[in-house]
Amino acid sequence: MTTNDPALAIGHATDETQNTASVVAVSSCKLPQFWSIQPRLWFVQVEAALQVARITNDASRYSHIVSALDTDSMLQLADFLQNPPETDKYAKLKDEILKRFSESSDRQLHRALTEVQLDNKKPSQLLRQLRILMGDRASEDLLRIKWLALLPPSTSRCLKLLRDALVDELAEVADELMENQAGHSVMATHHQPAHAAYRGDKFENSQLTSMAKDVSGLKLAIADLVTCIKEQGITRDRPQAASGRLQQSSSKEEPASDRKKFC
Repeated sequence: MTTNDPALAIGHATDETQNTASVVAVSSCKLPQFWSIQPRLWFVQVEAALQVARITNDASRYSHIVSALDTDSMLQLADFLQNPPETDKYAKLKDEILKRFSESSDRQLHRALTEVQLDNKKPSQLLRQLRILMGDRASEDLLRIKWLALLPPSTSRCLKLLRDALVDELAEVADELMENQAGHSVMATHHQPAHAAYRGDKFENSQLTSMAKDVSGLKLAIADLVTCIKEQGITRDRPQAASGRLQQSSSKEEPASDRKKFC
């Protein structure tokens, strides 16, 4: 049955347009690869992408999540994926992912205290990473101490002088300090000619050779000195022995001289 009602025709056209837009949005929405290290942060990004694409259907949201999982994650979720629930598929899959991949608070704290390093991060980035891992289980003082210990010694010494500053303020100062240090080192490397570096290496090697010769000569001088001291000790003992013998001989001859006087 056909109708000539213009309003009804416009309504059908609008529905078709919305359905077409929905299909285009679903097909163009590509989620980031699953991040097993921080699944909660990954879901923040995923749900933002789904909201931008206006994907609200439960089955579509579930399918998008499954398509973003890698092989290892699929294996760990195999029992759930092979027998998915009939309702609330997206919400239940999200709960299952968070339960299986989220680190315990103990593990996160242990990783913050023993595994995290500065590497190529900025000091402020390092501070944020430690804060996320430690959560509410570490005080600001502990966070500050651990963060300062992971910074280069020269930067840490400068920051320790700012005792009254907040740790976030210290992070801004640390970023500037390390940027300046990196800039100076790059400039020094850039302006140093290759032949100058060669001369520096050659000069350093000659210094080491000269020092080795000096040490060897010093050892020989010490050996000669010890030998000389020993010889002087022996020479000093000989006159004492000779004088002792003379005294003994003179004491033995005195009675003879006395007898001559009386004779």
